[in-house]
Amino acid sequence: MNRRTFVTATAGGIALTAGCTSSLDGFGGGERGTVRFYVSDEPNRIDDFETLDVTVSAVAFKPAGEDDESGGNESETDGGSDASNESETDDGNESDAPESGRGGWDEYDLDDPTVDLTQLKGPKATVLDELDVPTGEYVAVDMFVADTHAVLTDGTETTLKIPSERLKIRTPFTVAADEELDFVYDIAPKKAGQSGRYILTPVISESGTEAEIEEVDATRSGAENE
Repeated sequence: MNRRTFVTATAGGIALTAGCTSSLDGFGGGERGTVRFYVSDEPNRIDDFETLDVTVSAVAFKPAGEDDESGGNESETDGGSDASNESETDDGNESDAPESGRGGWDEYDLDDPTVDLTQLKGPKATVLDELDVPTGEYVAVDMFVADTHAVLTDGTETTLKIPSERLKIRTPFTVAADEELDFVYDIAPKKAGQSGRYILTPVISESGTEAEIEEVDATRSGAENE
């Protein structure tokens, strides 16, 4: 697992590898904590699927302070209803597009674990990685999805739309020195109105450090996916 810190807001972003001087040097005073990063699935439309594999390539944390422009959460519906839109503007461009080069984001590469969301309903959650992070307050967590493979219960395959290939949750949490903190990132498939298509969205109400966890092993490594 590699750590990358974005420090400038250029078009492609500039990534500095761990050990280089960055805008986050001194965040947490050099102290570190551990974030056990889980994925779970709020049972919205998951029963439409025989399997729903999601491959995660990286996660990113946003420390509080400085240019704290974390923006809003991606849209989620209330009460399990179908999504009426795909969080896009009228001209078809995705709204609230992520700024991968924006200063302050700490990004952590994963080994492309794949999880089957049909095995992670409700409080069931699987840990993707244990991340060594600077202590301090954080305001946002983004998850990068490299790939999905979905089979409906009738045997047909379908694709899921993921806005900007990056799922976004804005919720505050604090990492203390030498602490092991569990963070659950809940995601769910939701139907895009009457289009028959599905959107993969984060579920803020079921995510965070206070979420209930019934730990299961539902991951496959990147090597197993090849």
